[in-house]
Amino acid sequence: MPDIRKAKPENCDAAKDIRYLRYLLEEFGHLPLGERCSQLEHARQCAALAQAEGAARPLVCAAFLHDIGHLQALHLLLPGTDDEGHRDHDRIGAQLLCQLGFSESVFVPVAKHVEAKRFLAACDGDYIQHLSPASKRSLQLQGDTMSSAERSRFLLGTYAQDAIALRLWDEAGKCDSKAIAEMDYWLDLCELELTAGIAAKQLPQNITSTSLESNG
Repeated sequence: MPDIRKAKPENCDAAKDIRYLRYLLEEFGHLPLGERCSQLEHARQCAALAQAEGAARPLVCAAFLHDIGHLQALHLLLPGTDDEGHRDHDRIGAQLLCQLGFSESVFVPVAKHVEAKRFLAACDGDYIQHLSPASKRSLQLQGDTMSSAERSRFLLGTYAQDAIALRLWDEAGKCDSKAIAEMDYWLDLCELELTAGIAAKQLPQNITSTSLESNG
């Protein structure tokens, strides 16, 4: 596993935002929210699965942070939050990650991972049978399985395949503890990704990747 700390830039503006994510994970990550493992353990497992399958860094970060909306809802004491988190945690988490400066390749799969569950449940009857009890309950609250028209719209949307991959890791990452990297490793990775996302947004709009390459 690479030592990503060696590549982390000094005096990174993203550091304060990562500290906020660390706070959420340290304050609420021990909670299982209806699952067999804690939220932090689940996040680590999902990210490790994504990395093991060769996912790009943004998607690995999305896998680690896909349920951060539950923790944000707990922190903000949002109405509708219960022992299993918040039914709109996908939207809450994506909004937080967008506000922090993560790129679309991170927050859009997070925003769509609940839709991906509804998509997969509609396409594969066996998929539902393998959902955890908490996921089965939330599926009913989140609109149940998609209609044919909804499935078509979902597949035409951006990052649909990333959201599906994320959802499959989501279901697989609810086992007993495995020998995987600790929270600091994944937060360091997220800081690198957030720094890149912020830097990209600060580039003048008239500067394209092509012009950057030609001047390189």
